[in-house]
Amino acid sequence: MLQAEDAFKVNGKLKLYNIGTYKQSGDINTLDSNGLAVGGHLGVTSKKFFGWFSKVNLMTTQGLFVDNDPSQIDASVLARDVSTVSGNAFDKGDSITIVGEAYIGFSHEGTKLKVGRQIYNSPLAAAKVVRMLPSTFSGASAEKKWGDFSLGLAYFDKFKQRTSDKFYNILEHALGSKTKSLTNDTKGELLTAKLIYKKGKNKLSLHEYYIEDFIYAFYGDYTRKMGTASFALQALYQKSSGYFTQALENGLVNGTNYSEGMLASAVGAKVSFGSKENKFIIATTYTGSTEGAYSDVIAPFDGTPLFTDTITGNNLFKSLYGKALAADSSYVADTLSFKTAYKHKINQKVKSMISIGRFDQSIGGVAQTDINAVLSWKAYGWDMAAKAIYVFDNAQIAGNKLQQYRLILTYNFYK
Repeated sequence: MLQAEDAFKVNGKLKLYNIGTYKQSGDINTLDSNGLAVGGHLGVTSKKFFGWFSKVNLMTTQGLFVDNDPSQIDASVLARDVSTVSGNAFDKGDSITIVGEAYIGFSHEGTKLKVGRQIYNSPLAAAKVVRMLPSTFSGASAEKKWGDFSLGLAYFDKFKQRTSDKFYNILEHALGSKTKSLTNDTKGELLTAKLIYKKGKNKLSLHEYYIEDFIYAFYGDYTRKMGTASFALQALYQKSSGYFTQALENGLVNGTNYSEGMLASAVGAKVSFGSKENKFIIATTYTGSTEGAYSDVIAPFDGTPLFTDTITGNNLFKSLYGKALAADSSYVADTLSFKTAYKHKINQKVKSMISIGRFDQSIGGVAQTDINAVLSWKAYGWDMAAKAIYVFDNAQIAGNKLQQYRLILTYNFYK
C-alpha cells in the first residue's frame, strides 16, 4: 500500500580532484599542465507522497591554482564546453555551479518515472559518474518491471555534459555549429527504449536510440555468469537518418561523399575469471567498415558502450560539444581492439587494478596502446583513487605520447 514518508533525504559528495597531464610528439614536449579542483554535489530528495517525490541536486566544481592556459587542463575539472562553443580556448570559466538534477519522480511496485533534469545511464547515453561531476539529461524517463523483464522509455531534449554549466539542446550538443548544415534544423530530441531480461545467471539487454534527421542506433549485450566467472557478447549498429544521410552523400561532413550515408557497427566479446580477491578480464571488439559509408561509431552523450573502453578512449580528454563525428581508439572504423585487466582485492578497504588496451587501425596502420593503473581505498565514507595513465601513439599518431596522473579524494555523506 502507498504511504507518505516522514523525512527528507540528503546525500552528497565532496571531491578533491587533481590531474597532471604531460604530452610528447616525438622528442618534443607539447604539454605540461596540472589541474586541481574542489567540488561535488548536494542532493535533497523530498518525502514520498503516495509514490510521488521530488529531487534537487546542486553541482559545483571550483578550480584551484589553475595553469595560465586553462585550455590545456583536462576536462574532468573545468568548464571545457564554454570555449568549445565560442572557439576561443581562453574564453571559459574554470568553475561551474549548476542545478544538475531537478525532477518530479514516482516509484511504486516496479514502476518508476522521472520528469525534469536527471541522471540517466545506458550504453550510448550516460552520466559518467567517475568524473568530477556527472553529465545529466533534461526530459522524461519511465521504467516498468514485470517479473524477469524490465521495459524503459525516455525522451530527452537537452544535455549537460560533465564539463558544462549549461544545458544545450541534445542535437546541438552532438554537432555544434554544424547542426543546421547537417540536419537542416537547430534542435532535436533523443528517443530511447530499452528491454532487459534477467533470470538466474543470464542477462540480456537491448537498447534503441533515435534522433530525427540524425541517427538511429541499436545496442545489445548478453552476459552469462558461471560462479566467479562470466562471459559476455555485444553488438552495436548505427545508421544515419533523414537529412543527415543527404549531408553525408553531399560531402558536408568532411569533404568526402558517402554514397551509403552512415553505416557503423561493432561486435565484442569479454570473459572474466578468477576469485573474489583476484580477477582477470580479457575483451576484444571489432569496429566494422562499409564501403561508401561513414563507419566511425559515435557516442556524443558520454556513453562508453564497448568492452574495450579505457580511461583514455572515446574523447574523454576533451569536451564533447560538437564532437559527435570525432571518434578515436576502438570507435574508429575498421579497428581491432584488445583489452586485458587484472583486479586485486588487497583487503576489505584497498583494491588495485591494471589494464592494457591496444587499438589497431588497419586503415591508418598505427596502433594506440593504453596502460592504466589504479590503486583505490574505501572506508568510513571516504574514497581515494590514485591513477596513472600511459598512452603510446596517442590518437593513432606515431610518436605521440601521453602521461597522466590523477588523485581523487571523495567523501560521501548522507542523512
